[in-house]
Amino acid sequence: MLTRTVTKLNSVVTVSRPVDSHLSAAKRDGPSGREAGTSAQVQSSLREALPRVDEQSSLGLLLSQRRREAEMVPVLNALVAAGLDPVYPSQSTGILIHAFSNGGCSRPLLLHSIFRKLATRVANGEAAPIVPTAVIFDSCPGRPRFHQAYNAVTTGMPLLTKILFSSLFIPAMIVIQIIDVLTRKIYNPILLLRKRLLRHDLLPPWTSVDTPRTYIYSDGDELINVEDVEDHAADAAAKGVYTRLEKFNGTAHVAHMRGEPKRYWNVVRETWDHACRGEK
Repeated sequence: MLTRTVTKLNSVVTVSRPVDSHLSAAKRDGPSGREAGTSAQVQSSLREALPRVDEQSSLGLLLSQRRREAEMVPVLNALVAAGLDPVYPSQSTGILIHAFSNGGCSRPLLLHSIFRKLATRVANGEAAPIVPTAVIFDSCPGRPRFHQAYNAVTTGMPLLTKILFSSLFIPAMIVIQIIDVLTRKIYNPILLLRKRLLRHDLLPPWTSVDTPRTYIYSDGDELINVEDVEDHAADAAAKGVYTRLEKFNGTAHVAHMRGEPKRYWNVVRETWDHACRGEK
C-alpha cells in the first residue's frame, strides 16, 4: 500500500501526498539545483499574478472578479504545498479537481484565470506537462431554473424569514427575467458558467482534452436536474473530452457520498486510476 503523509494546513484544507509518488520523476529522483529554487519562484509568480486580498474597488463585476481571485490565495498556497508547480509544470504531482454544486464549479474557473496569468511566467524551454489530471463534478452543473434557485437560497430559513425574503426575491426574479427576454443584454451567470466549464483547459497547463471527467448526479436532487447534467456531459463529449456519467438513485443534492459511500469512493478512485493510466 502506498504510504502517504497528511498535512493539515488549516481547519478546512488537508493535503494528502504520497511519500514516494510514481507520478513525478523529479520527485522520485530527488531535487535538482533547478528545483531547489522553484518554491521561491512560485511564490514570486503568485505575488505578481494576484491582486492583494485587501484590494477594494467599486468598479463592479470586473474588480469583484479580482477580489475573488485574491481570496483564492490560501487554495493556491495549498496546491503549491501539495506539489503543483506552475513554474516547472511537468514536475508537478497529479491533481484531481472535485467540484460540488454550481458554486463549487466556479472555483476551477477562478483558478483557470489565475494560472493563465502564471503561464506567462513558465520557465523557458519547459516541456508540456504530462501528469495525471482528472475532474469530478458532483451535483453540477445545472441550468438557471427559478424554483431551484429559490429552493437553493431558502433551504433552512426560518418560516418568517423565508416569507419576507420571498416577498423581495420573487418580484426581483420576475423583473430580471422580463428584462433578459426583452433586451438580451443580461447574460445569465449560470449559463455562462456551463459554457466556460466546457473548456478542456480548466487548470492550465495541466488539464487538456485528454483529462477524464466524471459527472456524479441523482434523480433525487431537487436543485439540479438530471437532464442538465447529462446535456453538459454530452456537450463535453462532443468536444472530444472523455466523460463518465454516474447516476445515483434518490440521493439529495451533494449527498450522494452519504447515500452510497462505497460506490461513491469507488467512482472517485476509478476516475483517478483512469487518469494515471493515461487512457483516452
